[in-house]
Amino acid sequence: MISILIGNDTYAIEREVENFKTQTHPLWRDFNIHRRNASSLDAALSAAASVPFGGGNKLIVVENCDFKQFGEMGLELLQILPQLPVTTHLVFTAAVIDKRLKVVKHLLQFGNLKEFTLIPPWRTDLIESAIAATAKQMNLSIARDAVSYLAVAIGNDSARRVSELEKLAIYAAGARITKEAAK
Repeated sequence: MISILIGNDTYAIEREVENFKTQTHPLWRDFNIHRRNASSLDAALSAAASVPFGGGNKLIVVENCDFKQFGEMGLELLQILPQLPVTTHLVFTAAVIDKRLKVVKHLLQFGNLKEFTLIPPWRTDLIESAIAATAKQMNLSIARDAVSYLAVAIGNDSARRVSELEKLAIYAAGARITKEAAK
């Protein structure tokens, strides 16, 4: 499986990578997770082509990609993608992507593109929706006015959104989170 994670929300991208890490076998995790910089594409692809140690899956993360840097040599190296073992998860992270590049077109043939962009700070309606969705994922009951308060207090910082909701979950101890509790 190949994933391309792009965007300026680095916290959300890192959480997605952490989700992929849970798919590796816990006893063999240190041997089966590799993080490489984009300049080490050849080493990353060599690691991806090998089978995982022990059981489970292997995760290879190629970080900070500027797909232009791969060029023709990178495109040549990426011809191995169809032959990668099914137990290998290859992840590319980048701030932006240019879908016109040959390398990107080749990656998109075999991989899934997922975007993680920060919500503009002036879109409080979207920030409120994100807070409500995160609270729902965390199985928290939260009042509408508390969501509005948190949207103004937190802004578009996704890491802080999760952190504040975790604190409120502990504070509320299973009860509905009110605006007073959020304050």
